Amino acid sequence: FEECPICADRIALGTLAAHKKEKAEFHAELLEAKLAENSASTQESVSVSAHLASVDEQLKKLATKTQVTAHSARLAKVEEQVKEIEVLRRAFETQQQTLACWNIKGVESLRQLPKGKSITSPRFALAGISGFCLVFKPNSDTPTQEPCSDVFLQCSQTVRATYTLSVCGKTLRCSDVMLGQVGRGGEFPVPSASNTKDDTVQVEVELHQVSRVVNV
Repeated sequence: FEECPICADRIALGTLAAHKKEKAEFHAELLEAKLAENSASTQESVSVSAHLASVDEQLKKLATKTQVTAHSARLAKVEEQVKEIEVLRRAFETQQQTLACWNIKGVESLRQLPKGKSITSPRFALAGISGFCLVFKPNSDTPTQEPCSDVFLQCSQTVRATYTLSVCGKTLRCSDVMLGQVGRGGEFPVPSASNTKDDTVQVEVELHQVSRVVNV
């Protein structure tokens, strides 16, 4: 054991620093009392004052460290809440998204595609349902009086939907149709400079109503 030079407590060897930290306030009170009792001794007063200052500094550092730790914990909690809110915001936006637009560059290249040749858009979500895609045939192979193109909406899930397709200046409404791997849509004008802009075909779909179909 060893003896604390301030309070005379007997403590285990090597634990003096921890003891001083734990008893900092008590030591400060003892030292203040000693300073009052020995004010006649200038040398001792200076020594005690210096130690008091050291103890006071330790207390300040301890308080500052505690405050910083508490602030960091609060900041981490706020950041986590912000992330949760962002996830909810994105989920809400996905639920609200009912319009998709597919831009296809190169009108002349599209016109040169063989009849019946189709291209497919990337998959996207509408009204919180994933797996939709658009299928575009710039040169339809359907027998018609005038050349035309075809556009279909497909979905990897089976759904019943009402939606509007818009291509090359024409809009077509599809009401209460069953969608799945087989798309549903209709005929549209063949892409040309007169019905497109900036050498780009814009294929739009707006979903009005949709519901999943179970056990089909």
